Amino acid sequence: MNMKNTRRSFVYQVMASAAGIALGNRLIWNIGSPKDSSSHFPGPAGNRDTLSWWQDAKFGLFIHWGLASKAGGDWKGKETGNIGMMMNEKIPVKEYEAFAAEFLPDSFNAETWVLAAKQAGMKYIIYVAKHHDGFAMYGSKASPFNIVDHTAWKRDPLKEIAIACRKHDIRLGIYYSLGRDWHDPNVPTKKGGWRSNTWDYPDEKNKKLEVYLANKAIPQVKELLTDYGPVFSLWFDTPEMVTPEQSKILFDMVRSLQPDCIINDRVGNGLADYKTVEQKLSNQVMNVPWEACMTMNARSWGYNRHDTNWKSPKALVSNLIDIVSKGGNLLLNVGPTGRGEFQQAELERLQEIGNWLKVNGESVYSAQRTPFGIEFEKSVASSTRGDELNLPEEIKVMDKSLDEHTRNAQGGWAWRCTKKNGKLYFHLFQWPEGKFVLPVDCPVINKAYLLGDSSGKKLTVRADGNSKTIVLPSKAPDSLVPVLCCEIDENKKPNQ
Repeated sequence: MNMKNTRRSFVYQVMASAAGIALGNRLIWNIGSPKDSSSHFPGPAGNRDTLSWWQDAKFGLFIHWGLASKAGGDWKGKETGNIGMMMNEKIPVKEYEAFAAEFLPDSFNAETWVLAAKQAGMKYIIYVAKHHDGFAMYGSKASPFNIVDHTAWKRDPLKEIAIACRKHDIRLGIYYSLGRDWHDPNVPTKKGGWRSNTWDYPDEKNKKLEVYLANKAIPQVKELLTDYGPVFSLWFDTPEMVTPEQSKILFDMVRSLQPDCIINDRVGNGLADYKTVEQKLSNQVMNVPWEACMTMNARSWGYNRHDTNWKSPKALVSNLIDIVSKGGNLLLNVGPTGRGEFQQAELERLQEIGNWLKVNGESVYSAQRTPFGIEFEKSVASSTRGDELNLPEEIKVMDKSLDEHTRNAQGGWAWRCTKKNGKLYFHLFQWPEGKFVLPVDCPVINKAYLLGDSSGKKLTVRADGNSKTIVLPSKAPDSLVPVLCCEIDENKKPNQ
């Protein structure tokens, strides 16, 4: 008898039992309707409908909030990171637990958070329920190391956020750090423990990931999917050493508990409803559902008082447009303070983005990707499998001000295009001098105008040699990014 395989089979049976599913394809867990389900939630009928809704929504809020938010980028008088503080400073578990007990977010207000997202034009929220430090930012029964049981505050912010989301028609998704947990002794990581807690638990080779999964991760994911009403997305992070079998158990558990919930690719091992791109703009148009998650400042996911290198509102709107023109979603991050407040710079930017979307939202929500590709210096005609479009390296991440990127029109930041319902929307990052030259393969245009122009003035379309142009006002509109709307005749070719 192969004892190794026997032990392995037993371990997976234990994990599957914890997850409430069978090891095969047949799901046996059945909880009926999730608790706290509400008629206020605009729940879809089936996972594909959720994915379709999400692809139309385009824009969501990422909330990184936890114990490191209390430190705000400092530890014992030394500037450190934010959400990675425990690892950066090798803080022992016992010391970190004592620090956690002092967490008191006395200014937290779920309504304020959700309304800030709604006013920014966002359609969904992804809340970080547990990050790499292992501290649950909700009332977990699976681990006492959580915000309800381990702090004097005693409140469950996720429960309050879930209620506010349903009230204000914002869908709730949940982030869960899967393959990293610095509080648990049984979580190895790749490269010999490059992201493990080796200062408390140095024996990396003998850590048993399956024990952590069965005793903590799987029970916590189950809690999140059964105690907080409908969850439209489970946003896993850092699978690290998670095996294909373990990813499958988690994936199937989510499907069985909430069939409408979509899952990102960081559950690991090729299982996914959508792809995640982090802290950069994709250099390609992709034909798979995808989402870019990005910070508003230079690098900090969680609150860091030292990171004041904020992207401008124009850069943030331009990022959103660029992503949507390539078929993706933007998940824009905020890092609330330890007291539970959004930073003023975040609120200001959310407000400006929301103001822009109130005027120009029709060019973003439910919009399709560009039908052209010349704006990326290479046609998308050959990019049916997501081939790279060769965007210059310096514009993949917009940590600098947009002006630095728009100086060179050949660098790809002159305009972007989206399409919807017989209309083309040209987003003009640079205001053309008197005219906008249309792409050669642009369909016949019946009418052209600027979104938000209260005069309703129809713009002139004229032939200039072999090209067609739209005559524009000499002065750019007062907009972060002006949008030129062209109503087209899709049944006529350009030369007709």
